[in-house]
Amino acid sequence: HKNLKTLDLSSNFFKGSIPDHTFISLSQLEYFNISQNDFSGKIPSTYSENSNITHFDVHANRLQGTIPRSISVLSKAQHINLQGNKLTGRLPSELNQLKNLNALVLSHNELKGFIPFDPTTLQNIDRLHLQNNKLSGEAPIFSNMTSYITDCGFPSDSLDPVSCSSCNTCCNSDGACQSKSSEKLSQVHSSLIFMF
Repeated sequence: HKNLKTLDLSSNFFKGSIPDHTFISLSQLEYFNISQNDFSGKIPSTYSENSNITHFDVHANRLQGTIPRSISVLSKAQHINLQGNKLTGRLPSELNQLKNLNALVLSHNELKGFIPFDPTTLQNIDRLHLQNNKLSGEAPIFSNMTSYITDCGFPSDSLDPVSCSSCNTCCNSDGACQSKSSEKLSQVHSSLIFMF
């Protein structure tokens, strides 16, 4: 199995945790998708230094804990989707090291604090979804993104709601999202906004 390049277990009923040594054992892995299952526990924190992973998708599970800082080792990653879990803590600034990222989806978790992303290092990012978390403060300015979504809408149950001048969609604490190009509040619940 060491030469396995694609692992897709998505849309099943699998339970349990992800062994921390998974990505050391599967050192040639490029595509990892266990989305829409019932996995729990933490996101693995141990990765191969020369990881080949380009697609990392664990959305719609019951994963807990923080986003490991060591995820920055996934230097070839283009798509990371952690949406719809129970992740807590702050966004690690180490994500700025993933210079090949073009899609980062962290929505529908319990993440808090400021948004530390640097537009000068994440120059390839085209989609950034951060809505339905507990983030706060001023969001970084990214230009020409296809989809940039944060909790910059009203009403907000945050004392320091996200301010985002370059977002093209803002969501509020009721779960409704509004496109900045439209003055009408969308009736589509933000949980229906998916990347993949």
